[in-house]
Amino acid sequence: MLHDRYYIKDFAMTKIRPLAVLVVVGILCQTLFLQRQFSDGDDDYPISPPQTQQVSPTGGNVISNPHSIPKDDEMFDPIDRPMAARDIFTMPPFEVCGRMAAIPPEKEHQTINKYTSQCPTIVAYDDPIFLIEGQDPFGRTGNKLLGFLHALEKARKTGRIVGVVLDSWALPVVTNFFISIKDGDIEEWKRQMEKTFCIKIITHEELPKYTNLVRRDAKDIFIYTGDSDDDLEEYIDFQTYHIRNLFRHYNNGDGVNSENKKVRNMCLSLDEIFG
Repeated sequence: MLHDRYYIKDFAMTKIRPLAVLVVVGILCQTLFLQRQFSDGDDDYPISPPQTQQVSPTGGNVISNPHSIPKDDEMFDPIDRPMAARDIFTMPPFEVCGRMAAIPPEKEHQTINKYTSQCPTIVAYDDPIFLIEGQDPFGRTGNKLLGFLHALEKARKTGRIVGVVLDSWALPVVTNFFISIKDGDIEEWKRQMEKTFCIKIITHEELPKYTNLVRRDAKDIFIYTGDSDDDLEEYIDFQTYHIRNLFRHYNNGDGVNSENKKVRNMCLSLDEIFG
C-alpha cells in the first residue's frame, strides 16, 4: 500500500512537470498581452488577404508509418530532411532572447532528429487526421497553448497527424507569441508551421476533400493528458520538445499574427520578469 502511494505521487508529479512549464509560458504570454492592451498605437497591420492554394489529389495513403522510421542517429538526405533536421547541422546552441537554454546541442540534435523523422512529407486526402477547428476555445492563453500541445500528443499516440483549420482557435494564440507571418508570405509561414510541428494547415476550401478526420471540441482536446499506459519519459520528452519549438521561433516584433494584427516582441516580457 505504501509503495502504491509513492508510485501515485511520483506519477502525478512527473505528469505535472510539462504543465508547470506551460504555466510559465502562460505568464510570459499574459504579460505581453497586458503590455499590448495598455500600449498606444494601432495593432492592425495591413497585408494582402491570405491566398488559398488548392491541393491536387494524390490518391492513396502516403503518410509515413511512425513505427517504421529510420534510427535516431541516421542522417537524412540533405534534400529530403525536414526543416528542423536540416537546420540542426548549422544550428547554434538554443537560446531565447539572448538567454542560453539548459539543454546541450547534442541532446537537442538527437531529439530533433527523433521527432522530425516521423513527419510525413506528403499528406493525402485519405490520411488519418486529428482536426483542430472552430472559433470556440476552451479557456484563455494558457489553456489554448495546452490544447494545441495536447492535440499533438493525441495525434502521436493514435498514428495521426494534426490538421489545423486556418481560422481555428489555435492559430491566433500561437502566432501572437511565436512564428509570426512575415512580409505577408502566408505560404512560407504555412510551410514553417507544418515542418516545425509536423501538422497540416487546412483551408475551408480544402477541408471537404479530407475523408479520414477525427473531430473533437476544444475542451475535449484540452483535458487529454495522455493514457494510463503512457511512457512518462516519452510523454515529457515530446511535450518539452514542442515547448522548445515554440520558443525557438519566438516573435521579436516583426510580422503579424494569423488575424493580421501586428505582433509584439516576446523579449519584452522576459526582460520584464527576469531583467
